[in-house]
Amino acid sequence: MPNTPIWSLPYPALSDSPNVPTDMQALAEAAESAIASVDAEVAAVDEKYAPLLVNAPGCLLLKTANQSIPTGADTRIANWTTTDGYNDTVGGLAMADLLTGVVTIRETGVYDFEFRGVFGAGVPQTGRRILYITRNSAAPSASNTVAANTKVPTQDSAVGFPVLVRGRRRFTVGQTLHPVVWHNQGHDVDFRGDLFAGALQWSVQKVRA
Repeated sequence: MPNTPIWSLPYPALSDSPNVPTDMQALAEAAESAIASVDAEVAAVDEKYAPLLVNAPGCLLLKTANQSIPTGADTRIANWTTTDGYNDTVGGLAMADLLTGVVTIRETGVYDFEFRGVFGAGVPQTGRRILYITRNSAAPSASNTVAANTKVPTQDSAVGFPVLVRGRRRFTVGQTLHPVVWHNQGHDVDFRGDLFAGALQWSVQKVRA
């Protein structure tokens, strides 16, 4: 009796004598064995990664109030109103400072991070809008900028310009991450949450050791 190439499930060939009960039993036993092997692999993955997913340090900061950003100045987003979700405390130490928005890495590892918000409308729209994530300093530079994203308006907008920066990097214990905003519109611009609803969001989450 031949078998399938991947899971070795048996099936009758045209030359085999018909025997439905025997053939069905062979197929059922082979399928059960294949399922058991998959279950074992899934269990091994769960055992390896479940503790990380449950206990991994991370934080989500939200800010509902607008913040005025002066033109041409690196500005750290401050006075976050709440932190939500994730495992914000590791060894009794909070990762996030709500007053400054600074996140302190409490465990060495690889982290996902995301910072997003909206530059308010202003007419005419000129210049650039940039979000930075900086490491160990609130002043962006070639050496400490972890990630950045730039928006250059091509036309005026009545609702504003959303910008998002995200990435994945390895950080070590004690390093600090700062969400920083910059623009050169020529006058102060409000920085706020989503276009129509929602809060500013700044999140950091460990994904692996």
